[in-house]
Amino acid sequence: MESRKKKWEKLNNKLIHCKLCPRLVKWRETVAREKRRAYKDQEYWGKPVPGFGDRDARLLIVGLAPGAHGSNRTGRMFTGDASGDFLYPTLYQAGFASQPISESKNDSLYLTNVLLRLFVVVYHLRINLHMRKCRIAGGF
Repeated sequence: MESRKKKWEKLNNKLIHCKLCPRLVKWRETVAREKRRAYKDQEYWGKPVPGFGDRDARLLIVGLAPGAHGSNRTGRMFTGDASGDFLYPTLYQAGFASQPISESKNDSLYLTNVLLRLFVVVYHLRINLHMRKCRIAGGF
């Protein structure tokens, strides 16, 4: 029988490679390629953003969608923008985060007893228009 960890990894891998909504794929890849001037020297993630945190968490925090130059750039939700500047220090103070700063999906931050998920896993400037046209988060 497949372990919960393997199932989680398969789900996140499927999500990261999702292309169910071609308009959203085109948008996120365009943002990642054209970049904001402040981040022109950084490599953008440019893919759907998977959940982050403790799979056995008792607390679930759900965000709407990744920020174009935050999560879409860093690959971790609430990272690289103002929301993370507020959220991660708060989680740290409450004992849920190992450190108060989230810089990238490759830093040493880990979460205990909290899971972060997004309602929509791909950023789009006009996400409210596309929500009716695309399957929200592809069933993720």
